[in-house]
Amino acid sequence: ITWFDGKKFKPVNYRGRQLSSITHFAKSPDGRIWVSTLTDGLFRLERGEIRFESNIFPDHQSIHSFAFINDNELLIGSGSGLLHGKPGKTPGTDELQIINNFPVSKVPVIKKVRNGSGFYIVTENEGIYTLKKDSILFAVKKIETDDAFNFTDIQSLCEDNQANLWIGSFRNGLIKLIPGPDGERTIVFFNKSSGFVTDNVKTVYEDLEGNIWSGNYGEGLTQI
Repeated sequence: ITWFDGKKFKPVNYRGRQLSSITHFAKSPDGRIWVSTLTDGLFRLERGEIRFESNIFPDHQSIHSFAFINDNELLIGSGSGLLHGKPGKTPGTDELQIINNFPVSKVPVIKKVRNGSGFYIVTENEGIYTLKKDSILFAVKKIETDDAFNFTDIQSLCEDNQANLWIGSFRNGLIKLIPGPDGERTIVFFNKSSGFVTDNVKTVYEDLEGNIWSGNYGEGLTQI
């Protein structure tokens, strides 16, 4: 990991320890930055250092994404489904539960809905879902498109300022989902067949001016 101190990029201090692969970054409601590792749990990142004393969920295997519901609850995307987590006050007291009615699939992306409550949950090969928490219950609903497209090899998701969803995928390129009045979404493809630069998009981002950028696997950046 590297961090920017306002003047230059610097390597993050690991205090001589080794960690498994870094998988995701997210901000907690109190504004702190957290980082997930594949097999060593989550850590808080402060002033260029990994705070090892903040480690939560250290014994869970295969964490690919996460997002905070509130100060005391998280959603965690694993290699085999979606989990609801509650950090404990002392080491070894963290709680993790499987969220039912959700596919047993890798969850590479969890994104908070931009203007509303709930989250977008992206599975690698079983589609994209919305999730809302009502008290202790989770409502999970699959996003449907007008042509019943099967989403596979999904890598990333971005909701733009018009509520369109931009999805980065391997093999199908960049996919745009446009919301319709009936709840279904119209699908538009940006791939080599349509004249786009690549079929393999690793990440998608909207800048401050509303431009959409794709980070292409082995083929640079593209502004849409």
